[in-house]
Amino acid sequence: MPPFIVYLDNLGLLVDGGAVAVLIETHRLIADAHHAKTGNDEVYGLIRVGADAAKPAAETAGRFYWATDTEILYYDTGAAWVETARGESATRLAQLAERAHGSLTGVGVSDHHIKYLDAEALAAAWANIATKSLVNLLDNADFEVGDPPIGCTPTACTSARESTIVKIGSHSLKLHTATANYANGAMSISNYARYAGREVTLGVRYNCPVANAEAQYLQIFDGVDNTQSAALTQDGAWHWFTITHTVNAIPTQLIVKFLLATSPFDAGDILYIDGAMLVEGDSCPAFAPKPDQALICHHTADYAISAYEPPGTVHTNLGAGGVVTLTLPQVVRAGFPIEVVVMAAQQLHIDPGAAGAWYINGAKQTDDKYIWADAIGESTKGKADGNGDWVSLYSVGTWGVEP
Repeated sequence: MPPFIVYLDNLGLLVDGGAVAVLIETHRLIADAHHAKTGNDEVYGLIRVGADAAKPAAETAGRFYWATDTEILYYDTGAAWVETARGESATRLAQLAERAHGSLTGVGVSDHHIKYLDAEALAAAWANIATKSLVNLLDNADFEVGDPPIGCTPTACTSARESTIVKIGSHSLKLHTATANYANGAMSISNYARYAGREVTLGVRYNCPVANAEAQYLQIFDGVDNTQSAALTQDGAWHWFTITHTVNAIPTQLIVKFLLATSPFDAGDILYIDGAMLVEGDSCPAFAPKPDQALICHHTADYAISAYEPPGTVHTNLGAGGVVTLTLPQVVRAGFPIEVVVMAAQQLHIDPGAAGAWYINGAKQTDDKYIWADAIGESTKGKADGNGDWVSLYSVGTWGVEP
């Protein structure tokens, strides 16, 4: 999980998770930064004490200074020291500040705090920091890959990649049906079991034409229970909408549905969807990244690399006892990166697919011919050119080409 960001109450500080302990520990080590403690219910040193001429520069509003030689109690405004009491009155106030609370008349245990240990402060800080990172659980949720877009399954309707009515990027999802009943487009989450009993929130940007005859809806379905939105606005404009669903304790699936109709009388309606997001929790931001997967993946068997894997993922053959073939995605955005390293002394093949070829070793190779290496430490990094081919940015060692 990437470093999370937190606000530390009203201090106005932005820190990552690891810096919290550093701030608390730093505060503990600076004697002048806080008051000393004795036993439970006892605090002294609330007023700084010293000679009048030795008082520090006035720059911390709200603190006091007791000048023992002139018997003056000063208050720091942040710009100047202001005299607040003098003589016996000031002496008594200073004495009270130096006395244990338990010794004061009429002050009992319930009237003030128990001392707070450094370990307790650190534990409390961690306990009150929300560490959850919002990630988008939907694949191809901007509908830029594939036509019809990959990841959305249409039922009783057609699914297409729309390039004219778009909210984000270059394309949106267009669902349309002329006569079919109960039409919808659905996107499923494969690891649904991990969200059993948890809340998930769907957020989408939608556009319903004014001419639509039936009402359109959004729905989250876990195989047992579902949560459905109110009818979507039909005005031909883009809207942002969210719904929250508590997943059943024993779900059999987790599906997001874009409903064109909930009755058998659909009359050729259209629904546009863009920037769809499903996140854990009861709220959904306007954007969330895909979940971080392992940034290095070791393969001992053939593996098809997904177009949705996070950028920067390194693929190896660590632990392999024979040939491993990595097949690259066939439909992928231009610039999609691939990085491969040989970590076992076995052949590691990178297959560009039936319609793709590698630009490597100073030339474009034949379509559907894999490249390979078999010495530990040999590596290559490439990117998709957007036309089905792959270009190697650099190579270490010797990379052969399928004969």
